Amino acid sequence: MTNSGFSLIELLVVVAIMSVLASVGMVGYVSYIDTTRDEVTLSDFYALEDILVICAGPKTGLLQIRKRLEFMRARQGSGGLRFRSA
Repeated sequence: MTNSGFSLIELLVVVAIMSVLASVGMVGYVSYIDTTRDEVTLSDFYALEDILVICAGPKTGLLQIRKRLEFMRARQGSGGLRFRSA
């Protein structure tokens, strides 16, 4: 009589390996979602900036907003944004 199946130890090893791979994948996925959410938020801010400048015109105090957002864009490339708490 020959055994033509997997032993319990083999199945446990496979489940353990799959668990480790799933946990690594979830960490990468959460990081990807956070980065995407930040990029969407910045994109919304840039669109709002353009709308404000178009509607109010360049003679108002909105140039300060533009300068601040340009500063934030420059910092984005150097390690990300760090918002001040009010």
